[in-house]
Amino acid sequence: DGSLWGGGSNRGQCLSEELSDEHVPLSRLDIAELDGVPFEAADMGRDHILAILEGGRAVISWGPSNEFGQIGHGLPYRSRVRPGVVHLGGVLVKQVACGEHHSLVLTAHGEVYSFGCNLHGALGSGRCGSQEQAERVLGNHLRSQPVRGISA
Repeated sequence: DGSLWGGGSNRGQCLSEELSDEHVPLSRLDIAELDGVPFEAADMGRDHILAILEGGRAVISWGPSNEFGQIGHGLPYRSRVRPGVVHLGGVLVKQVACGEHHSLVLTAHGEVYSFGCNLHGALGSGRCGSQEQAERVLGNHLRSQPVRGISA
């Protein structure tokens, strides 16, 4: 039915509206903004979740902290971020991947977008410093080849 399921730590109410950080058994995510929204894939980092809407129409992200910009919307800060759209310019999305404090998005055309902490060059941007918003990884860093899969 396209609903999201998850289990584990509910730190920052990332899995449920319950005000508990305790572990949640595998169950359907109970977050008001996501109720009835069909998804096709998701991934979770240390402090954030990325989920692809059905048909790859958009990426929704949220989490207990956006300290490094890994959620891709809003300002970087250490408090809960409600679900919202990662702005990618309307491209169709094929896959998402979450690192500990960074995120990657793969489009249907083989382009990669990155955001969050850039420690050790994790974003592939060729620059230093974190990125608060999604930016396309330029072709010269990917040898101008379409990408088929990503992992963070």
